[in-house]
Order: sequence, then structure tokens, then C-alpha cells
Amino acid sequence: VYKRQISTWTNATAIVGGPALNMHNRVFLDQYEVALEQANRQVEASEKTIAAMRAEAATFRADVEGEIKEGRLTGYAGRGVVSATLEQIADKLDGMVVEAERAAEKMPQLTEKAGNAFAELQAHLDSGQNDSEFVKAQVEQIRQSIIQMDERSPAAIAAAMLPTIKAGISFPEATGKSSNLRERQREAFDESVKPRIERTFHSLESLALTTSGNAVNLPKFEHLTAPEAAMRYYDQFPIYWGMAAAIDAMPLLFLLLLRITASRHHPGFDLTAQELLMAMQVYSNLRDLVENDEKVTMLQPSLKQARA
Repeated sequence: VYKRQISTWTNATAIVGGPALNMHNRVFLDQYEVALEQANRQVEASEKTIAAMRAEAATFRADVEGEIKEGRLTGYAGRGVVSATLEQIADKLDGMVVEAERAAEKMPQLTEKAGNAFAELQAHLDSGQNDSEFVKAQVEQIRQSIIQMDERSPAAIAAAMLPTIKAGISFPEATGKSSNLRERQREAFDESVKPRIERTFHSLESLALTTSGNAVNLPKFEHLTAPEAAMRYYDQFPIYWGMAAAIDAMPLLFLLLLRITASRHHPGFDLTAQELLMAMQVYSNLRDLVENDEKVTMLQPSLKQARA
């Protein structure tokens, strides 16, 4: 009917678009809050992995001292292939502890970045704003912080490194001066050192995997425009859609009231549906010309129609 009709969709976008977009952003904000809490829990749990690696390294160090001073495993005091292997394991575990502690030192900074971005975005949405660029930047800051907390936590690093370190452990041949010492060295490797290393690394890997937890469920942020948000969350704003439809019907209601009023004051007056539609078309033409700021002479055809 209109040359350029103000539709219910346009009205709904104007009324509902802002609140719907705000709701959409809050949905992702809530999901990211859950992900941030999960990442923080996993970082805190990583301390157990660091403590366990530190304790195992200390135990291997004690075994080295016991073998050198007392011959605790071979029965022969002094340095040899057994003490060297035990020392190798202790060094590797100490190295992992250092790497894990470095990762742990970075976690508070990541947590602070994510928390600050989260607070700023929360305040932005609470104020009713929906600046798309601001929202996008803050969400990306939160997202990157959570990803790094998840992938670079001390436990995650340990879980990734332990299998490689274990695979790189070498067991040298027995090199004792006597055949009896060489036999005792082989027995120490087969009956004590190798099983001990297997148990230790299996236990540490299990602990690292458990404390690092499952991968954080972090949905990718989906940017929507106000019209898209109005459509996606239409069922959350039924009253506003009713208002939009009412606004769309107001011109017709206005003309209907004019007809009723004219009929009351002029009993013989009547206006057909076709004439109503023509009047609405004239109104649309006049409105378009005013909005487009065209010359007044362009109004003549419409004015002739109105007079007719």
C-alpha cells in the first residue's frame, strides 16, 4: 500500500533491537564467565602437579645420595651408572618444576586481564550500551586470556612434557669394574630403577591430566546486528512486537477515525475503501517528497489526486 512502508519489522528493530542485542551479548558474557571460572579452578589445581613433581625430584635426589654414600641399590657405595641415571631423572623433574613455576607466574596476569575486561564489558552492558567494536575487543581479550590459561597452565605444560621426557630417558650399560658389580647394576636397573621411573611418570601424567581438566568450553563469540538480534530473541519480547504492529497500523486507524468523524458531522458523506487507499498513497507520496527534500512543484500530481 505504501510506496515506502514503515513495516512491523522496522518498528520492531527500532524498539527491540537494542535490548535484544544486549541480551545476546549477555548470553555470551555468561558463558565466558563460566569458562573463566573453570580455567581458574584448573590453574589452582595445577599447584598439586608442581608439588608432586617437586617431591618426586627430591626423592630421586635422596636416592642418588643413598647410592653414592651407602650403595643403597647396588650394595657398592660410590658414583656409577645407577646413581647417574637417578640424577638424570631428578634433573629432568627439577627442570619441569621450573617450567611449571614460570607458567604459574603468568597466570595471575592473565586472570587479571580477563577479569578487568569482564568487568568493563559488564558495566558497558549494564548501562544499556551496545558498542559493537568495544564489545568485540573486550570479548576477544577475555577469550585469549582463557585460552592461554587453559593451554599454558602448569598442569597442561606438565601433561604435554612428561611423555616426551620419559621417552628421552636413557639407561646405560652396566660399567662396574667387577662382574659382580655389573650384575648388581643390571639388577638395580631392572628391579628398582626402571619400575620406579615407570610408576613415577605414570602417576605424574595422570595427576597432570586430572588437574588440567577437560578443555575449557569456550564458544566463539557471534557478532549480531540489532535486526538480527531482534529476530533471534523475538520470543523474549512479545509485548514489543505487539507495539511494533500497532505502530504499523496507526495510519490506517487514523484514516478510519477521520472517516467516522466526517460521517458524523456530514451525514451524507461517505468514503469508499478505494478512496481510503488513494488517500494513503497520496500521504506516502507527500511524505517521501518532504523527506527527500525535492522541489515543491513535484507535489502537483499528488495535489490533483487529493483534490479529486
